[in-house]
Amino acid sequence: MTARMFYDKDCSLEALAGKSIVFIGYGNQGRAQALNLRDTFKSAALSPAPQIKIANPKDSYAKTAEEDGFGYTSEWAAAAAEADVLFLLVPDQVRKKLERVLWQS
Repeated sequence: MTARMFYDKDCSLEALAGKSIVFIGYGNQGRAQALNLRDTFKSAALSPAPQIKIANPKDSYAKTAEEDGFGYTSEWAAAAAEADVLFLLVPDQVRKKLERVLWQS
């Protein structure tokens, strides 16, 4: 069986226009994916533009998120509640605790 390949012409980003996208975690994976998505949205010129926010503990990664020009909060549950699309990009040892916090609210 041959794998089916998909390319930019095979899809549309219009479904994400005006949406709130939250990344919980801004380490190796979170930063790379958030920056890539922001660049993709810029080149697609979506209107209204999706809003990307970073939710992370107040640490050096949070500072980097702010320096990269993203909205930032340390309130994970509130950020998740307002998200239309949620990326949960945290270490495995944090994930279970975080899921309890997120899904109880």
